[in-house]
Amino acid sequence: MTRLIGYGEDALTYWAITSKLDEILRTLGDKSYPSATVILYRPSFGRRGSTISQTTDKEQLNAEFGEFDAILGTQQAVYLIESKWDSPSRTRDYPITLNRVQSRRHEIMRWYLETWRASKPKDWKTFIARQETTFQTSFQGNRMAPADSRLAQNLEFVLRTLANMVLTLKMCSYSLGRRVIPNQQE
Repeated sequence: MTRLIGYGEDALTYWAITSKLDEILRTLGDKSYPSATVILYRPSFGRRGSTISQTTDKEQLNAEFGEFDAILGTQQAVYLIESKWDSPSRTRDYPITLNRVQSRRHEIMRWYLETWRASKPKDWKTFIARQETTFQTSFQGNRMAPADSRLAQNLEFVLRTLANMVLTLKMCSYSLGRRVIPNQQE
């Protein structure tokens, strides 16, 4: 028998979504069957936000907006997962606060999901042609993924996969019973 040994938040996420999915859904008040849940483990949308060009010293727009630990799609909601190690000294009433970058990632993904579903584009090229200006107005310092880029392929796959899910987006963390609070500071 093969032993898989893991540590850190990635291993926590993997363990939670493979061993405790029914408990997670119950805790979230989601009555969906675990077997009908779409699980996207560690979906990557790049690792950076806006960047400063080393040649011009000017900020360059960046399409990357980070990685979720997981995304769960059920018939009741889409859950954007950020796993957090927890201190044993904290009570369950202590909320987990997302940092500014994590909150921005959630806002961007919400926009992508809502806008994709509302506009029903034929493909990514059509989507960016219609939505780039609105996106850049909403998320200054970011731009949409260029057509034919790996990031665009990743986003289109995730958006198409989740397109039929009920679009009630929820942020959650696998510290069961904890509230997750987005960071409102800029």
